[in-house]
Amino acid sequence: MREIQIVILWLLIFTGVTFPAYAATRNSATCSAANVQSAINASVNGDVVLVPSGNCNWGTATVSIIGKNITVQGAGPGVTNITGTGSMAWRIGSEGNGNSSRITGFTVTVPAGSAAIVVDGDGWRIDHMNLRSATSGALVDGVWAYGLRVDVPYGPTGLIDHVAFVDARPLIFGFPDVAQNSGTLWVSPLGLGDANAVYVEDSTWVFNGGQPNLVDCNYGGRWVIRFSTTQGSSIDSHSNQGWRGCRRWEVYNNTIKFGQPYFTPFFIRGGTGTIFNNTIGSGWGEPYISLDNVRSIESRAPLGQCNGSAPADGNRLSNGWPCRDQIGWATDSSQWTPSNMYPAQVSTPAYFWSNTIGGSAAPVQIRNGTSAWIQPNRDYYLQNASFTGASGMGVGTIASRPATCTTGVGYWATNEGEWNDTNGATADGRLYKCTATNTWTLYYTPFTYPHPLQTGSGSGTVTSPPAPQNLTVQ
Repeated sequence: MREIQIVILWLLIFTGVTFPAYAATRNSATCSAANVQSAINASVNGDVVLVPSGNCNWGTATVSIIGKNITVQGAGPGVTNITGTGSMAWRIGSEGNGNSSRITGFTVTVPAGSAAIVVDGDGWRIDHMNLRSATSGALVDGVWAYGLRVDVPYGPTGLIDHVAFVDARPLIFGFPDVAQNSGTLWVSPLGLGDANAVYVEDSTWVFNGGQPNLVDCNYGGRWVIRFSTTQGSSIDSHSNQGWRGCRRWEVYNNTIKFGQPYFTPFFIRGGTGTIFNNTIGSGWGEPYISLDNVRSIESRAPLGQCNGSAPADGNRLSNGWPCRDQIGWATDSSQWTPSNMYPAQVSTPAYFWSNTIGGSAAPVQIRNGTSAWIQPNRDYYLQNASFTGASGMGVGTIASRPATCTTGVGYWATNEGEWNDTNGATADGRLYKCTATNTWTLYYTPFTYPHPLQTGSGSGTVTSPPAPQNLTVQ
């Protein structure tokens, strides 16, 4: 035994081998900002910080998790209740320093215009929370995924699940800076159906007074909302209104309820993605999937107006089409740098199918006079009641898919694809795209549901320390 101890000591001293510490449970004395921050400061990677029940006013303080990946767990929403009055209550990660931590089990209430949680990093999780505005009808950012890491390919990526948003929303920024700093976000693969987005699932929204934006996105952000219920606001995504717009969105298997007096259930203004299998209630003034593009009708600094004169745009037509980052154009063909400004973009149409409003098929409306820039069977494809493969998109079994097709059309095969683990072995569907005349190619399969971070099979989970390596028993 003494010889083994000597060998281990020699390895530690002369080879630099270190052994990970076991995760510990640390208790915050109270739910005060000072006590919670003290427990976080004392923690190391993998630790769990337990915060007791109570009602604690943090004032303008921000509790931060920087430089370590841990779990901070309250006693439950409605049991551990935090009220903040500053610009943000929680901060996960910092500029240039991402994070994979988890916050769970709190109610967090903050004033209008502020944020409950600001997060940057990959593999983080925010779950089983109530995130609320202190004033009914006044909007707050429940989770602001705020990318601050230069040269990352995807921006913030993580999971929000089992969260009740009340007059609160997720807001996703890929990288809010000049285009060359966020250029890597725009040349990486779009990744429809992969893990590289902010996922929101099994959550609810309630908005009082018709506040817009139950979700919003800009600067190359990517997000997915699925298996959730919303009421009283619209699902939004911004076009290029400054440097860059939103890049990717996926919205499926949700229940979207009307709430007085907001006017439309979807207001998508930039980027691309999929919207399908959503059940939308009646009562909307504009019962459509609404699309538009701000720079088609307004000049926005620094790029100006998309009217054929702005070098940032595609300018394939005299009106400037395709406008940078507009619906159906979400990938740069090369890196944007000071010496390679305004790279051409790649056509990436959006696809809409199996959505109902008041029990009828959900139509698309192009708002604000932008229909010359956003057109069906070019920038987006909408399900046809009778699909022949010539235009729009179809839904049915793979055997019913037409043999002939026009480039760009889509087909959702209902009897293929296994991604919803709650359905067992039942097929969940996957999307084919006609990539050349009469050539169907598998294009999109939704990401595994529930998200692996819910089930403990994703990144950011606590694992046992590995067995020591490079030991010799003599």
